[in-house]
Amino acid sequence: MPYPTNFVTTHSNSPSNAFGTCTATAETGALPLVTRRAILQGETPPRPRGGVRSSSVKMTVEVMAKLEEYLEEDCRFTLTAMCDKLLSDMGVVV
Repeated sequence: MPYPTNFVTTHSNSPSNAFGTCTATAETGALPLVTRRAILQGETPPRPRGGVRSSSVKMTVEVMAKLEEYLEEDCRFTLTAMCDKLLSDMGVVV
């Protein structure tokens, strides 16, 4: 659903002209929430950059070695059992 655009116009009846400043306009609630917060705080919070997202992290060498150790110990382990052992031994959630 698009935002109402009546406050974006440059006519004399727009809220920004009626109140005089962007801060006064933000305080009245005439702007969308994100814009209002940015104006009242004076800046937007910095967004994290770089690094690896947790959703794209594969397994480390230590975890792979532990999985191989589990399979050598008992080759009939199910995936659920190996996930539980990884959680209890290394604190890794798979």
